[in-house]
Amino acid sequence: MSINFVALAACDPQGVIGKEGRLPWHYPEELAHFRASTIGHVMLMGYSTYVSMPERAFEGRVAIVFTRSRRVRKCENIFQVSGLEDLMQLYETNPQFLEKIQWVIGGAEIFDLFFNNGLVQTAIMTYIKKFYEGDTFFPLHHLEHWPKEAIRETADFYIVRHGL
Repeated sequence: MSINFVALAACDPQGVIGKEGRLPWHYPEELAHFRASTIGHVMLMGYSTYVSMPERAFEGRVAIVFTRSRRVRKCENIFQVSGLEDLMQLYETNPQFLEKIQWVIGGAEIFDLFFNNGLVQTAIMTYIKKFYEGDTFFPLHHLEHWPKEAIRETADFYIVRHGL
């Protein structure tokens, strides 16, 4: 089964994506980009990313949360898996999910899991221009040699599509 997983992330020039379980910045236009990209599709994330998101972020989307020990709330559009094998079983029982874009939204361990297993062929990256302090980083080294195409630029950030 060939599934196109697309990484979707925002980071500062150092790769910072989070600090103490939160985004270290607030750019409404960037959040609108995230919302417009993910609405109606599937978001794959780790538990920390899941708990950091407001409840409204799950409306109109399917959320698949990777966790081995924690429980996610039971809801018709939120699913829990313990790893990639579990994920493939979820797709077998819910083949309609594969009709949607599979957005890998973080955190760092989840990005590494998908990149290290060769599952991501495309990344839509928002590069924040300002530097921030953080404790969670996007693994930028995975994208070093990928072709890139500028999508949009604002005063605060620019969005790039990386693809193999």
